[in-house]
Amino acid sequence: MRGYGVSSLGTSPPNVQADARTMSTALPQAVRSHLDDPDRLAAVARLGLLGTPREEAFDRLTRLAARVLGVRGALVTVTTAEVQFCKSSVGLPEPWASSGLPLTYGLCPYTVASGEPLLVADARTDPRFHDNPGVRELGLAGYAGVPLLTSDGQAIGAFCAFDDRPRTWTAEDLQTLEDLAAATMTEVELRATTAAMRARAATLREEGATLEIINHVGRLLTAELDLATLVQAVTDAATALTGAHFGAFFYNSLDEGGEHYTLHAIAGVPREVFEQFPLPRNTALFGPTFRGDATVRIADVRQDERFGQNPPYYGMPASHLPVVSYLAVPVIARAGRVLGGLFFGHPEPDIFDERAERFAVGLAAQAAVAVENAHLYQQAQDELAARGRAEAGKEAFLDAVAHDLGNPLTTVKGQAQLLRRRARQGRADLATLETSLGAIEDATDRATRLIA
Repeated sequence: MRGYGVSSLGTSPPNVQADARTMSTALPQAVRSHLDDPDRLAAVARLGLLGTPREEAFDRLTRLAARVLGVRGALVTVTTAEVQFCKSSVGLPEPWASSGLPLTYGLCPYTVASGEPLLVADARTDPRFHDNPGVRELGLAGYAGVPLLTSDGQAIGAFCAFDDRPRTWTAEDLQTLEDLAAATMTEVELRATTAAMRARAATLREEGATLEIINHVGRLLTAELDLATLVQAVTDAATALTGAHFGAFFYNSLDEGGEHYTLHAIAGVPREVFEQFPLPRNTALFGPTFRGDATVRIADVRQDERFGQNPPYYGMPASHLPVVSYLAVPVIARAGRVLGGLFFGHPEPDIFDERAERFAVGLAAQAAVAVENAHLYQQAQDELAARGRAEAGKEAFLDAVAHDLGNPLTTVKGQAQLLRRRARQGRADLATLETSLGAIEDATDRATRLIA
């Protein structure tokens, strides 16, 4: 691991072998290869300094360097593969102070590439640097630079002092620069650590919110049996967890043409907005979902070969919701029947990642179980209702039969009693007997017809 320490004065940067002709047109290959090192560039990106505004914490250090060393200016630079970003500067004219310096301007890239201090008494006469554009245009003479090293030894930039006069640098000068460079990196690393902790805290908060949504949906799916409520809850949760701008659940059903899809739930936009658009059809883009073939995740649907291949629109209908990122997951029952699909969209590209897909697939599986349970519950309720209606009909029928049978039986009973009285009185002649028996026969026929 490289560290800060007093280096010998007047030495050339290690691994920098170049003459004036090479320096005047491009960086030496040895310098370029060090600047392009992937690990170094990753460290530059991780620390997050690029493009940030000037800050007093760093300006204080460059002002101190210029004052203590008695030089024209001082810089804190962050070196990428294309430019030197000036996080802080004293004595550097515009536009370079704001826009940064090309890699071929000045000597900081050589300091960064070597990972060691670079001390130059007079760059104008130094054969390594006298043709450097920065030396000529900025009037650079004396230069002293120290690399800004991360805790794992990656040089992300340089802390330098420069003057428009020749300068003989002392060990004390170098120690001052190394102390200031170390203070700079302490500030940089502290900020990076703080930013990482804040990002981690934000991630934990997001994960906590995610778990709360998942737990809420889980509780709802186990306790709720109303189909509309279930599907809406799953659609809302999946839209939130995937980061979609809007989401929808469509049912599979068949019509004369062999396809028909019904919108059941919508999230992210009012239902009336969504219902004005045509329902999806079994096209090359939607087909895999409605057939249950696979999950479809597309970074930019406009670039997908399946997009815009079907009449009558050959793309999105006019005024359609702006779908760029696209995610669709089939909802499949345990027996393999495709119940429908969950569809998600966002107006920006590259929104849905593997994590979003896992959330959608998991919720689709839960939705399938819940939908089946709701269907079974509804079937049971329908059967109970049908049985209740049958029992009520039976009771009504028996009441009607009892009422209708009552009249014939009353007639039979009355005629029988009449015959018995006349027989006891000795008045049961043949005519009376025939009349009574005829009435009994008629009543018996009516009762028989009711039973039959």
